[in-house]
Amino acid sequence: MIFDNLNDLIFSDVDADLSKHIQKLAMKDGLLEGSFFGGIEQEMDKNVVMQLFSPLIASYKVMQAQFGNRYQYIESEDGILLVFDEILNYIAVSICRKDETLDVIQKELSLCLIIVEMLYGPSLHMMKNDISVCCEKFSRSDLVALIIDKWRILNMEQQMYLVEAVERIIINPDITAMCINLLQEILEKIRHSHRDGTYSHAFILVDSKLLALYSSRNSGQLPKETLLLLTVIIQVLKYSPSPSKVEEEKRKATEDEFFIPISPNDLKGNQLKEDKKNKNSLKNKAEMNEEHSEKLKSGSHSLLIYLKSRTGSFVPHILYIIEITPKITLTILNELTVYGTLSSSVASLVKQLNNFQSHPLARSPIGSFEAFEIEFRNLIDVIWKAKTDIEKEKHMKKLISKWEQLKQYELEAFFQMPKEKTSNPRLESSLSSCSDLLKTVFEECVAIPCLKIEKTTHSAEYQEVLKIMQKISVKRLTDVADFLEYITEYPGLIHFIYIDRNSDCLIAPNVILKKGHLNGVPSLKQKIWKMVSVGRRYIDGVKNYCCVWKDEDLYFYYNIWFEDSTGRVIKPTAYPSLKNSFKKGIICGNSYKKLIQECFPGASYEHITCYEFFCAHLESTPMETIVDHCRKLCTQLWDFNGAYRTSLDLL
Repeated sequence: MIFDNLNDLIFSDVDADLSKHIQKLAMKDGLLEGSFFGGIEQEMDKNVVMQLFSPLIASYKVMQAQFGNRYQYIESEDGILLVFDEILNYIAVSICRKDETLDVIQKELSLCLIIVEMLYGPSLHMMKNDISVCCEKFSRSDLVALIIDKWRILNMEQQMYLVEAVERIIINPDITAMCINLLQEILEKIRHSHRDGTYSHAFILVDSKLLALYSSRNSGQLPKETLLLLTVIIQVLKYSPSPSKVEEEKRKATEDEFFIPISPNDLKGNQLKEDKKNKNSLKNKAEMNEEHSEKLKSGSHSLLIYLKSRTGSFVPHILYIIEITPKITLTILNELTVYGTLSSSVASLVKQLNNFQSHPLARSPIGSFEAFEIEFRNLIDVIWKAKTDIEKEKHMKKLISKWEQLKQYELEAFFQMPKEKTSNPRLESSLSSCSDLLKTVFEECVAIPCLKIEKTTHSAEYQEVLKIMQKISVKRLTDVADFLEYITEYPGLIHFIYIDRNSDCLIAPNVILKKGHLNGVPSLKQKIWKMVSVGRRYIDGVKNYCCVWKDEDLYFYYNIWFEDSTGRVIKPTAYPSLKNSFKKGIICGNSYKKLIQECFPGASYEHITCYEFFCAHLESTPMETIVDHCRKLCTQLWDFNGAYRTSLDLL
């Protein structure tokens, strides 16, 4: 649940049990009349929720404002956790059962706020009465809940979300070149047909795995954490599950499954049969092409999101999702450059004003008055020079008036105050109203015009892109690297995960699973998920970033190491403890960049690369063999991944 600065509930995603419990409490306190509380389909009354949670939210704000010591979580006697987080003076609360761990809930809550900012920018007040419709299906606030639900499912099902690294499909060079050339051609068409097509990215997904990625010149790299979130959004928009479907997927993801080993000969035999079947069906596919062309329209979506780019933070982008086949998806990310400078300027000032209003102990460095004044005046200049249809004079007049009021209330003296002092009440009130004004400017000058662009994305040029993408077919995507064959080269090896944290890409076998239960024995999938959790937990940081342990019938190995730009392994100059440290992963802040900075203080860490490696062996495998396998396999994967990454960078 998210509450605004007036303690009003602006977003909620609760299950039926909590909804019923809240209604029971409301009737007990006389907030609701009658003796019947609704079923699953009945929504909570927002006013009731506000009244029930206001004392808790008020207490949180007092601890934050008066003491700079806000709540992180509250645990009840029966083990229920209430976890807190904050974004632009809006309070987020997650209520979870006692069987859910604190670190997982904190990460999910942080992820929720990242998604909220991605969909709304700094104008979070737009969530309160959100009636916008995404892809003609649901509101943006509903999309937040769907993305979180999908993330939970994917986190339980797919390794790339478990370790937070992009998984690439490794194909032969000819197919790679064809895909890159195709993406380049598409971005070139966008540049000529769209007013804002200068900075764009295009990529092809097979399910959620990356097949090819191409970025236009000067657009910069697409961060892997952004790419991971985009793949989740794509899954949601493509399949648009109903709430009941989401629950069914969650249940299936937690079912026991066991590993069915397949030999390379079996794989080749299956491939021959599949090839014969494909030849027989080519004629039928050709006949269906024309019919499929008519249906592509229903498989395309567009969405306005705010991302970080070279222009700044919260730059509006239009995300185009084009379904080629049920498995293959083309995605185009087009920056709305004309709104970029204005959007990032407003967002930067909103963030600073929010920091000014925080308790002195919780404040980030606030810089100088002169720098803040220059930034404020630059915003007014940006509005004046904006090449968009906005009411320039109205917004400029309001901002100039507000700036004079801030100076009148001794804003300059605020920058010279000792850190432990708080600002005067008049200045605090003026800072708050200035922040509200900037959010309104963002809504009227950026959000609303960009939402209109989102609604008009089904243009003739857009349809032309669809026609071009019809040239791609499944038969042209030949996966030549089935890593199950790696396992046959290393007797006793059951599974491995190799992660290059420079590019945040992983290599791992596809584990073929079959539903069922095997005398209560945990499945390989469950053991792999546990391996990642246990390995990261037992790395102690005392000159030891490697561990081996036995769990039931398997040995597990985990190692994290560093290399310089020449590929030479280097030892850290400092060994920070990793226990209970920052959240592992890249979605909620890149923890591996932070680790490199702490392990190599004062070094030029931009040229230092971090790697992770997990593997599982049968218990009959000698320890010397396990270590030898890990060393050889890492070398083999490094040779391959280094060449593959370099070729992509050159493209």
